[in-house]
Amino acid sequence: MDCPSDIFPRRRTMIERLPFVQGCFQEGLRVYPSAHMFTRAPTEDTVLQVPSRQGGGVVPIRVPAGQVVTLDIVGMGYNPRVYKDPKSFNPARWLDPATEPLLNFSYRPRVCIGKKFAVVESVCLLALLLRDYKIEPVLKGGQSIAGCMQLG
Repeated sequence: MDCPSDIFPRRRTMIERLPFVQGCFQEGLRVYPSAHMFTRAPTEDTVLQVPSRQGGGVVPIRVPAGQVVTLDIVGMGYNPRVYKDPKSFNPARWLDPATEPLLNFSYRPRVCIGKKFAVVESVCLLALLLRDYKIEPVLKGGQSIAGCMQLG
């Protein structure tokens, strides 16, 4: 079955016109990751560039070939060295191209083959929910919307 050639560019354009909805999805994955950790073992000696605990700059960490490394996705999502003000739910952080990428779908050559599909489906569903339903927070006595945006 042949698809008209203009369908895919139009869909791509629609998704790209929803950067804040994409940011909400990304921020949701940062706060509540689908995978809590994963492991990798480099095939050759590697030097990782890890943000310094003292701030400003990176610390090189040598990882020999075959050494198993565990990546703590939850820890990275709440690490102030990786994401500024990590306890705030801030979808706008993803509008800045300098924001560290999420590793929920892995990265570079090992990236999940379904990442693009998952992001498109999730953003479309979120946009449809926002279009079709009125969503309001349920606040307890003394709570404010600003207070609800803080995590933890």
